[in-house]
Amino acid sequence: MALDEPRADDEVIDAGDGIRVVVDRSSWFFVDEPLKIDYDPEEKVFRIRAAGFVIPDKIRL
Repeated sequence: MALDEPRADDEVIDAGDGIRVVVDRSSWFFVDEPLKIDYDPEEKVFRIRAAGFVIPDKIRL
């Protein structure tokens, strides 16, 4: 898995302010509610949350 550059079949979303979100289409899922990205400074990871759950993967910088 390459983390530096998107692969040909990845979805690249321009989130503004120079931030690009790259999604592996095989990992793509649908959530019918707003998502929130939280940063945990103690663990130095991001977590994606929705109203009813936390997506289990931790995203490291």
